Amino acid sequence: MFTMAKLRDGSTYLEGHLTANDYYAEKESVTGRWVGQAAERLGLAGRAISAEDGAFERLRCNLHPLTGRRLTARTGEGRIAFLDFQCSAPKSVSLLAVTFGDERLRQAHHEAVSVAFAELERFAARRVRGGKAAWSEQIAFTGNLCAARFEHDASRALDAQLHTHLVTANATFDAKADRWFALTEREMLSAVRYAGKVYQNELAHRVLAAGYQIESARNDRGVIEGFEIVGVTAADRVVASKRRAQIEREIAAFEKKHGRAPTTKEIHGITTRTRSSKLAEITTAEVRNRQRGDFTPERLQALEALVTSARNARPAAAAPDGERNALREARDHLFERASVQRGHEIIAEALNQSLGTVSLERLKEKLTAGHAADCVALKDGPDCLRSDYATRAGLQQELDAIHFVNAGRNLYTPLCWTAFQPDRRLSGDQRNAVKTLLESTDRVCALRGIAGTGKTFTLQEVRRGIVVSGGTVIACAPTTSAAGVLRADGFINATTLADLLKNAESLHGQKLHAATLIVDEAGIASARQGAELCDLVRRHDARLILVGDSRQHSGVEAGDFLSILERHSQLQTAELTDIRRQTAHEYRAAVKLMAQGQARAGVETVDRLGWLNETGADYIQRAADHYVTSLAEKRDVILVAPTWEEINRLTEVVRAGLKKRELLGHGETVSVAEPLSWTKAQAAKAVNYRPGYLLTLHGALPAAGLRAGETVEVVAVKRGRLLVRSASGQKNSVAPARQAEKWTVA
Repeated sequence: MFTMAKLRDGSTYLEGHLTANDYYAEKESVTGRWVGQAAERLGLAGRAISAEDGAFERLRCNLHPLTGRRLTARTGEGRIAFLDFQCSAPKSVSLLAVTFGDERLRQAHHEAVSVAFAELERFAARRVRGGKAAWSEQIAFTGNLCAARFEHDASRALDAQLHTHLVTANATFDAKADRWFALTEREMLSAVRYAGKVYQNELAHRVLAAGYQIESARNDRGVIEGFEIVGVTAADRVVASKRRAQIEREIAAFEKKHGRAPTTKEIHGITTRTRSSKLAEITTAEVRNRQRGDFTPERLQALEALVTSARNARPAAAAPDGERNALREARDHLFERASVQRGHEIIAEALNQSLGTVSLERLKEKLTAGHAADCVALKDGPDCLRSDYATRAGLQQELDAIHFVNAGRNLYTPLCWTAFQPDRRLSGDQRNAVKTLLESTDRVCALRGIAGTGKTFTLQEVRRGIVVSGGTVIACAPTTSAAGVLRADGFINATTLADLLKNAESLHGQKLHAATLIVDEAGIASARQGAELCDLVRRHDARLILVGDSRQHSGVEAGDFLSILERHSQLQTAELTDIRRQTAHEYRAAVKLMAQGQARAGVETVDRLGWLNETGADYIQRAADHYVTSLAEKRDVILVAPTWEEINRLTEVVRAGLKKRELLGHGETVSVAEPLSWTKAQAAKAVNYRPGYLLTLHGALPAAGLRAGETVEVVAVKRGRLLVRSASGQKNSVAPARQAEKWTVA
């Protein structure tokens, strides 16, 4: 896979690292090569790079390597000189290529890196700074890079680690402007997974052609991350990963100290800090002997036999029509939770699902044609990789919803057609909203209000007006918690949107006819749920009120139903804008700014109140200490974190703090099954499961003798089916392809 580090100085990087292969041997050095389309323009492409290369030094100083003139506009202290892209081979490939001498695998890595870097080069870009774009994020793609390429085969711990450095000069040529500019790495970073998957796929092709077999490498959540060579065991890979073990020990120490996992930047810092600045003085022959000496005689013999067997084996035949199937799997996985995807994201996932069995160019052709994956480019462009795509089915759902709203305009009598006096406590803002909704003659209307404007009180009066006119109100919300809030606020029959869509007839029967359905927090509803909701309203000649703010948050599933209607339909919307929850003027202004999408201005306003406290890497410990102290002093306090990882870390630190202050007694250890958050496409594939996974059923499987609510353990995976064991010890077989919608995987 590809990683990237920024080099701001780099004055010793060429001689001290790139030409030395992570260890020093007298009379031994690594020779690099200049690569990339920008290298060709600079007259460097293909030229060898030694430890005292003048072109490298000039580019480091932002000078043209041949003329010595300044290359890009900015030259000064703190300037980024190079972007060091590093591409590493899977450990099993490194081990067999380096320690056991299969030069074919070295060549395979070399060729795969070449293909992948050429793909990454497509995303080279520079920022547009002129005119109205001076302070914008506008970019111009240039598609050319100049990189110093060096192949290394060892880590600082002298493990076998085949990897390539592509030390890329911070300059790219814009043909339209006819001048050099500094790079913006944003687009390349967005496509770094794509480049990594291209590398893995090209490498896998060549590994298979060399006579080896491969198997998917998965993380602890069952997600494919790459591949390894069959026959190189996990224990073998651990033996050859002393450097990785060192880094992981440091990461564990960081987590213990700070109460959280390190960021990508912090991991890079740990890697750099733990790397010995002094290279080991040792010859290549001695390195190989050390590497072999880490293995038992039995494993040495087995791995040597594996290489010999591969040399004599016939490569496996490619699967027919693999590209079509790979794109379909990528579509099903990606578009479940996002309605729009970049082309490179689709291709990357298609490659990930079928490493070594699909052609990159054929994937691009089929995606561009739009026949293989039911994907449509939203705008014509020169490159499928940089185009945005949606599915035809998703687009049709959105168009149908827009038509449904527009076709229902002015078709009905007002929601409240009798004399009705709203509650006198309503503000003018709320009173206008109630009037707008109750006088609506549309099939679908909406109530939008930012947080703190009193939507609940307003909604209660809307319901009262409808009931006064003899109407029926049925309320729901996308989440269980939001439905609970509705019930507490007087909407006794409120349920979740999913429950209503599935069980509307059994829950409400004839009451559905001509009823008014109120959907709170409608901004979370997906496009699929919106389509089903429209169909339910149509079948029962009902009315629909959508309540929420599409600017606040959206759901997990693909599509933003409410936002689409607000932007593209004739949806009649009553809006609440007067914030009533926050009474302090400046605080209220800050909340209003953030609700309007002006996050920076809102945060700056809060900061002026002195309410923000920024801390360093130990922010979780500091937040937990503040929370515990506030509880001990009986002050109101709420602790919020953006990710589950941080929530879990905070909980651990808070519990420790509460116990230390004797505010919490001794607890009891309970095992909790943490959901893997798989998509339906992932859950439907038996190969993704492993023994020990838990399935919690939310639907009964009578044929297998399993009840809803029961949790079973996966015992074995065979021929597309799972052998599971219940708490009572009974074993049953289930088929994910047909039944995965009945359970959650943990």
